[in-house]
Amino acid sequence: MRKVIPTSIKDVIEIISTFPGYGEKASKRFILNLLKMPKGEAVDFIRKLALMIDRVNSCVECGMYTEDEVCHICKDETRDRKIICVIEESFDGFVVEQTGRFNGLYHVLGGRLSPLEGTSPEDLNISTILPRIDRLGVEEVLIATNPTVEGEATANYIHNLLKSKSVIVSRLAYGLPFGAVLENADDFTLSKAIEYKYRI
Repeated sequence: MRKVIPTSIKDVIEIISTFPGYGEKASKRFILNLLKMPKGEAVDFIRKLALMIDRVNSCVECGMYTEDEVCHICKDETRDRKIICVIEESFDGFVVEQTGRFNGLYHVLGGRLSPLEGTSPEDLNISTILPRIDRLGVEEVLIATNPTVEGEATANYIHNLLKSKSVIVSRLAYGLPFGAVLENADDFTLSKAIEYKYRI
């Protein structure tokens, strides 16, 4: 068979294809867009990528991505240390922060339980939740895992884990997004919308 794709392109496609959510087609699109960029911009992008990898790490307290040992949220003395929001990934916390409606602390799991992907509780940042609750005197744990089968399994696991503690365990309300049409809603979303109905 003739060599069609240059080895340098093929090697990068193979690496990107290993990322969760990326297949070969998405990886090829990424590389295509990168190669179409002016060379100076592409080099600048790669330089910033390398800088990010060098500087960013996980906060030793909560697991959020930060350029310091302890993130600015954990350092902020004005945050309510009596409530912790449990999230799957740092970017979930970044989204919550943009709302300006949550002033507590976070606990990043670093993923979600998924037997099919081989992700067990030992693979996640779960074992440190209970010691943090004790150390900070936490009164409420808000579980904000994603509304997926894996997210629900993770939420249930953590909920059961917290039964040994005298804390309020709450869950983000979810269901139909604003502007949604009922006929386009999937069964899971619609059932949750019914479950979390409210009086008007």
